[in-house]
Amino acid sequence: MDDTWRAHGLTNDEVMDRLRVGIRTVQGWAKEGRLRHARDKRGERGQWVTVYHPDDVAELAAERQPGPPTPFLVPVTASNGNGHSAGLQIAPPPAVDPEGVRTMAAFVLAVLTELRKDAPQDPQATQGAQGPQTEKPILTLTEAVQWSGWSRTYLLRKIHTGTLKAEKDGGWKIRKTDLEQL
Repeated sequence: MDDTWRAHGLTNDEVMDRLRVGIRTVQGWAKEGRLRHARDKRGERGQWVTVYHPDDVAELAAERQPGPPTPFLVPVTASNGNGHSAGLQIAPPPAVDPEGVRTMAAFVLAVLTELRKDAPQDPQATQGAQGPQTEKPILTLTEAVQWSGWSRTYLLRKIHTGTLKAEKDGGWKIRKTDLEQL
């Protein structure tokens, strides 16, 4: 095996900087065999460091680079008669895969159907002006926030100053009647 690349191998920091990834990603690629690596002495004191093959790093960098963006305006190929380009025109839209569109539409429809199944069917449970309507006389802090529209911080401040009566029972419990008086 040719190890002449070691002297020009890239350190962890150099690889992370070029590929814009973290150390665990670099180490994972090395473990998978996507990055050849070796130990090499570097620096004045000859410290051992892990170095990575520059060709492997370049190959991964090329894979991670997106293609060039689709131009919005493109030159018109027709001439205006005097040898000059006639100007710019709007680029045609990229080709669309109809099967991909159908697949995405089916996925979105399935998600919306599932969400609709989970939606409450009881008209009493729909949101009114003050939040979700509930028949419970005592609410948890989270329910009180939803029902009243006040922030959690505001309600806690009112509880701690004694302006809002609440009981601590595995979490704050607040009477709806006390919330209505705020």
